[in-house]
Order: sequence, then structure tokens, then C-alpha cells
Amino acid sequence: MASTLRIWAILLIFALLTGACVAPLTPAAPAAAPADTQEAAPTATAAPEEAAGDADTAMANPASVNCVDKGGTLQIETRPDGGQYGVCLFEDNMQCEEWALMRGECPDGGVKVTGYATDAARFCAITGGEYTVTDESGDQEQGTCTLPGGTVCDVYAYYEGTCSAQ
Repeated sequence: MASTLRIWAILLIFALLTGACVAPLTPAAPAAAPADTQEAAPTATAAPEEAAGDADTAMANPASVNCVDKGGTLQIETRPDGGQYGVCLFEDNMQCEEWALMRGECPDGGVKVTGYATDAARFCAITGGEYTVTDESGDQEQGTCTLPGGTVCDVYAYYEGTCSAQ
């Protein structure tokens, strides 16, 4: 009888120890974060499996969302310096650079871009600037762009990113 009791005690201890090593069948719900804290932004060195989940948490560009909300279609274009910008396209060849539209420097529905002889002149207009022709001779029309804050740039310098509103 004592040996039977000893065997049952050993089996019970073995079962308890084995059961403690098994993971629960259902995962615990994550604890809710306090309302006044924010999650840390993912780092640039995230592991590949972590990077796949980042697409679900990415925020949309608010200027792009604004363009679509105002009835436009977004098109990404590239300046000569390699910088990219979004153009919000509307009906009847009306356009705005997406951030100029968001800031109110380009009117809802865009500006008419028909008639601008160069991409630089069109860029000036869709970013809220006022284009003025200074020389029509030669291969390319020359001009200036007066920006909403009053800064005046050579239109090509502005388009190429070497003259800014600041």
C-alpha cells in the first residue's frame, strides 16, 4: 500500500511539472495602454517579419487625403533635382500641388494650367505662386515666381529646389 501511494505521488508531481511547461491554449489579451501615451514609432532597423506589419499601421499623407476629399486625383511628379511632389488633378486641366491645396495657397478645384510654356511655370502656378515672364527669347521661356509669402525666385531655381519660400 505504501509503494502504491508513493507511485501515485510521483505520478502526480510529474503531471504537475509537465503541465506547468505547456503554453496556454488561448493567448492573453494585450493590456490596454494608458490614454495619454503613444506607441513608439517603428525603427528603420525592424526585422523583416516586423516590417510586414508596419504597412497596416502607416499613416496616410494628409495632403493626399485632402486632395481626394476635394474630388481630385493624385499624381506624383519628379522635379529636375529628383524631389517628388504630389499634383492634385481636377477636371478641365485644373491642378494644385497637394500641400499648396492643403494650406489654401492653391484654390479648391485647382488653377488652370493650360498655356504655361514650361514645367517650371506650371509648378510655380500650382504651388500658389504668381508666374511672370521675363524673357521669351531662346529655347526656353524665362520668368520669375512670386511665392505666397512674397519671396521672388527665378522660376527654374524654384522648380529645381534651389530657391524656397523660407
